[in-house]
Amino acid sequence: MNCAGEMRGSVIYTRCRVSVTETWKGNAGALTEFIMPGGTYRDLSQTFTGGPKLTSGQEYILFLWAGRSGTNQIIGLSQGVFNLENDSKSIQAKREASSEVMLGSDGTPVNDAPVRMNVSELRSRVATAVGEAK
Repeated sequence: MNCAGEMRGSVIYTRCRVSVTETWKGNAGALTEFIMPGGTYRDLSQTFTGGPKLTSGQEYILFLWAGRSGTNQIIGLSQGVFNLENDSKSIQAKREASSEVMLGSDGTPVNDAPVRMNVSELRSRVATAVGEAK
């Protein structure tokens, strides 16, 4: 993963380029880029509530969408990022609960919960959801 800050108007974004090992939907190439709000540009830093903190060398499952500009972004900020952990039995996808206030589809506050499951189970759930969306 290679990331760098850039300024767009008064907002700092971080643009990352990552190697893709598997695609569950869409047609990503061997490398893909995405942006996320916040980061460091020159001597300025800016943070956004709920923004993910990615670490070079860590493997992730990223849920990306392309905005009107065609630029890939992470769905739901940190909600769209799962860390991969290899335990003795399987590879686990893990996402910590957000400490920020989240809103349900009706606009009322909801509590987030941590997510941990086998990657194969997450892949299956995505395949089911994608199949239902067609």
